[in-house]
Amino acid sequence: MAVFEVHCASLDNLIQERDQAASRLATKHQPLLADLARENQAALRSRQIIGQFCERSIPASVAIFLRQHWQRLLQKIWMSGGEQSEEWKSHITVIEHLLWSIEAKIQIEDRKQLAKILPGMLKMLNAGMERLALPDSERSGFLDTCFSLQTAALRGVGTPPASPQEKAPSEEAGNDFSEIRADGLWLKTARQRNPSPAAKTLPANVRDGDWLRFEFDGQRLCGCLFQNTDTAESLLITNPEWPFAIALPTGLLANLLRDKQAAVVSGTSLFNKAAEKALRNTPEMNVLT
Repeated sequence: MAVFEVHCASLDNLIQERDQAASRLATKHQPLLADLARENQAALRSRQIIGQFCERSIPASVAIFLRQHWQRLLQKIWMSGGEQSEEWKSHITVIEHLLWSIEAKIQIEDRKQLAKILPGMLKMLNAGMERLALPDSERSGFLDTCFSLQTAALRGVGTPPASPQEKAPSEEAGNDFSEIRADGLWLKTARQRNPSPAAKTLPANVRDGDWLRFEFDGQRLCGCLFQNTDTAESLLITNPEWPFAIALPTGLLANLLRDKQAAVVSGTSLFNKAAEKALRNTPEMNVLT
């Protein structure tokens, strides 16, 4: 028994050191997690704004442009200046003008107003596409589409509602994976596209310091969980053997646990696992099995 006591104490020390190392890594990555929280807020607000525009009866080509490109631009602007900035307000207003410009213009006053706002609107659209580094062919293609729609509007022809085949689809469900690198740190992140109103809290049996086995971007990983006290929406998972840390939305991890794609393994007996593996590799056991 003395032999077991000595080595069990050594194992306990090793486990404690490993947990402490994982905790230190979580503390180091907190600034990156704060940056990620701001990016998520920017993505959410820009997605909400564009979603409101796309709920209108607008051509699919315009809706696709707004979702794929202008939404990204709004996210950049939110990160740099926030929602109170004039830049944010002006880049929302220009979309209001764009959608108004393709509506049928029956009154002479409306046509005069269109001629007045058109140069500034096109200038801002061009500048935004240039900032996004869109290829010239894509930029000219979208502007040609706008010209055709505006020409029809001046003739008094309203934009017909998009047919079911033409309607731009909403964001598909799924996850987007990205990463943040700064000050020698590396944070891998996941974002839920079009998240459902699923559980936003973790099961009661999942706590800080638990070791989890989970799937991330096609990999099976095992790391130590730390919940962020500043926001319940962000979680950090670290492992001293990784050159990175992982940030997950709480809802995403809750879904993984629900779908059996993640599990708490802290309570798993290391001795039993090791003994089982050793026995499987023993020639005598191989003969018996």
